[in-house]
Amino acid sequence: MKINDIALLSFFLMLAFFSYFLGSYIGFYISFSFFLIFFTFKTDKINARFISIFFFMYFSIPFLNISTYRGEVDIQVMGLYALTQFLILLMMTLFEKGRSKPVALYGFVSTGSTELMFWCQMIIIYMMVLYVYSSIGVILIRQDLRFTISPAIEYIIKSGLVLPLIWIFSYNFRPSSIEAIKKLVLPILPSILIGSRGTFIMIVISVMVAMYMFRVFGPSDFVKRYYFIFRKSKRYLIVASVLGVLALYTGFYIRRDGEELITANELLFEYEFISSSLWVKAILPLYIGLRESVGITNRIIMDDIYNPADYPMFFMEMITFLPGHQEAPGIVLARDIYMASGSDEKYSLTPGILGGLYIDYGMLSVLYIVIIASIIIYIFNKGISDLKYRMIYALSIVQFFHLYHRGFLKLEYFVPYFVVFAYMFTLKKVRLT
Repeated sequence: MKINDIALLSFFLMLAFFSYFLGSYIGFYISFSFFLIFFTFKTDKINARFISIFFFMYFSIPFLNISTYRGEVDIQVMGLYALTQFLILLMMTLFEKGRSKPVALYGFVSTGSTELMFWCQMIIIYMMVLYVYSSIGVILIRQDLRFTISPAIEYIIKSGLVLPLIWIFSYNFRPSSIEAIKKLVLPILPSILIGSRGTFIMIVISVMVAMYMFRVFGPSDFVKRYYFIFRKSKRYLIVASVLGVLALYTGFYIRRDGEELITANELLFEYEFISSSLWVKAILPLYIGLRESVGITNRIIMDDIYNPADYPMFFMEMITFLPGHQEAPGIVLARDIYMASGSDEKYSLTPGILGGLYIDYGMLSVLYIVIIASIIIYIFNKGISDLKYRMIYALSIVQFFHLYHRGFLKLEYFVPYFVVFAYMFTLKKVRLT
């Protein structure tokens, strides 16, 4: 990064700093948003760029005070989000390795045992999908039915999502049309059939991250193998973006056609959006989803809400798959905090990682988030010279995005790692360069 770029970034930071202490919400919002977007374009660190794009989206959209949804966000809460994001980006700038290609690069090849494990897993997953559809109903049409799926069965069905990454990183995988359908499409289709659009989008992002790292760090054989993607990268990026937007928007509006949820137009009216123009409707699905987390976090911090449970709420979700009645932290948050205060909350609430940690650890939550991000940096640096770590990085970065937004640690985040580590016993390590 050039001296002029550092000077401009420092200017935006100083502007944000003074705006915060002067109590100017708009000034702080604009100056830190400019810092994030300028950092995204000027940083030469790949991982930092991925993270800063996500941070920009998570800062610029939900902190718009354009409605009464989840109340008005305080500048103190926006400041904590900005502090966390700045510390993470600073650490990445200082400790993340650059774009230089590795001298030695290690990868792996799949074996007969890998194939056998893959097809056994596919049989189990599709049997679970058939069981769900026969016992619950066609979830693809009735999205509300997905909330009645047993967590254990849902984990089994979603366990196949990570398999495309394993094949893409395998040195002896050849992406012909038939192989692509068998190894890349079959594993992700069951998650779509149970209405899990978010996790599907996450794995698509993981694949895009993997392809970008192939292009930057090699190996050259992988660049040649996926040349058809790199050659038309802009076209594929546009197609992937369109599919992602369609999945997000159709899911948002379809779910609001039922009896339980109000329609989008009613939403705009009820929460007094400043406008019903096209730009508001364009960001509405993202705004509602992100504002939900930010608004709940704002309530936790400003009202100094404490955890009513006997153990940290951040880890409470980890035991929901156990036999017996195990309440999820989002339900506890809705019932014991919001409803106790006179609200009519009926659903599980997600405060985002800052709120999920703050309710137990206070200001230390900022430090814990930075520590989690430091693990991502370590995996990224190792992945430059080892494709196994690079595969884990492509998975970990989207898991970080998911955790950052959802706020509570779930067993669901660990299942992909269990699957990857199990397959590693069947893979053979090879030196590529």
